[in-house]
Amino acid sequence: MPFTKIEFNIPNLASSIRFILTPPLLILLANTYYEEARSSFSFYGLSILIIFSIIIISDIFDGFIARKFNLESETGKQLDILADFFYRISLLFYFFIEGKINPLFLIAFTMIFLFFITGFTPFKFFKNDKLLYYTGKSVPFAVTMFLTLLLIEKFLPASALIFKIEKIFKQATYLLCAVALAVKFFCYSEKMWKITER
Repeated sequence: MPFTKIEFNIPNLASSIRFILTPPLLILLANTYYEEARSSFSFYGLSILIIFSIIIISDIFDGFIARKFNLESETGKQLDILADFFYRISLLFYFFIEGKINPLFLIAFTMIFLFFITGFTPFKFFKNDKLLYYTGKSVPFAVTMFLTLLLIEKFLPASALIFKIEKIFKQATYLLCAVALAVKFFCYSEKMWKITER
């Protein structure tokens, strides 16, 4: 679906914040990687956690504000989805470079997104809007939680429990992504953009 002119309102501004803040976040992460500051809670670590928190807050509240004040639009929903994918795939790619993300997971997550926005289903065996909705909502949530745990492990003093939780969540996220991809291969909907509420 082609983009129309983007209206200037708070929900769209919140979505745009994710586009704006993701590159600085990656630059700061790159500095921690090359300057060996990643093991200490330094200026970089504090800045990264603050920026990531702002991104997450904007992700949570843009949809809430849009619904509360009747500011929902198809263009706003598309902007929201693209902004969400942009920050998630950017951080996943960074952690892939660090060796903490399986490349197959990166590919699977990208495929889920592409199938979702295009509505493409390789094998249209059955139609189930609810199944697509719940798998479509659960994967981004799981990925965000996984990224949060990775950043906590990287910059905050982490206990053995945190490491164990991160490992369990990693495997659970991989499994959920595989299930969602399998669903998208065989299950279709005729209203892909409308199936996900902002």
